[in-house]
Amino acid sequence: MKNLDISSAIQSYKHAVLAYLNFGHWSKIVPVAQKAVESPHADVMVGVVLGSLNSNHACSEILLKNTITAGLLAVDYFAWSRQSNRVREMLSTVERLLADESGRGCPEYISSLLKAYQSCIMAGDYETAYGHFYRSWETGPDADDLFPLKRAQVMALKCGRSDLVYDAIAEIYKNRGSCLSTIPFLSAMVSFGLEQIGDYEAAERVARDGYACEGATADDIWLDHAVIHSLYFQGPKRQQDALDFFRDHHESWNARQESLIPFIYTHCFWHWAL
Repeated sequence: MKNLDISSAIQSYKHAVLAYLNFGHWSKIVPVAQKAVESPHADVMVGVVLGSLNSNHACSEILLKNTITAGLLAVDYFAWSRQSNRVREMLSTVERLLADESGRGCPEYISSLLKAYQSCIMAGDYETAYGHFYRSWETGPDADDLFPLKRAQVMALKCGRSDLVYDAIAEIYKNRGSCLSTIPFLSAMVSFGLEQIGDYEAAERVARDGYACEGATADDIWLDHAVIHSLYFQGPKRQQDALDFFRDHHESWNARQESLIPFIYTHCFWHWAL
């Protein structure tokens, strides 16, 4: 399995989750992950045969990281699509792969991601899982990778900790708050965090600023959801604004219905009914 193919599948999966695309999009990680974990060094061995000895070690390290990450994202998909047997099977496969490669070491962001899934899936300990997802982002190579923070926010909701929903994005908001128009999906996550701690006006402002991000109107339905939340909790004085927002945006939800995960499509209309 080529590094480029695995890396592309990883990025596509993370985008599908952040954009609330349906499980058909999520499931594309599965064949890639299965092939990768079955032959974790195949691409490197091709390099050896072709004489690429100088880059063999570096390629092997990158391939292993991508393979384990793809396996864990397959775990994520199986968990959310409620395929419990396949969750445990893939999680065990990743654990064995890491054990086999223990002498080479594993980056903390990957080991934290593994611990996060072990905590939430095997132990049902969402607060511990929250910490591991956050640590995976904190120690990861890409400070703009929102996937582990998205999962951290979900864990915070599962354990009833609204404060942690905000804490998950507080650091990236502090450091990258001036880049809301350039980092897809960040505004919606920050806005939702602000709303969860009761700062409704700031939540609305951040969410509306997020529409300046290229593709947000067509790709970030959670941004619409963030505006809905912020207006609703500002009380009766903003009710008409909320109703106007629904009327202006609901057709875009209908247009995307087939591509979206059913939860977010129905949830937005539930808010309108509420």
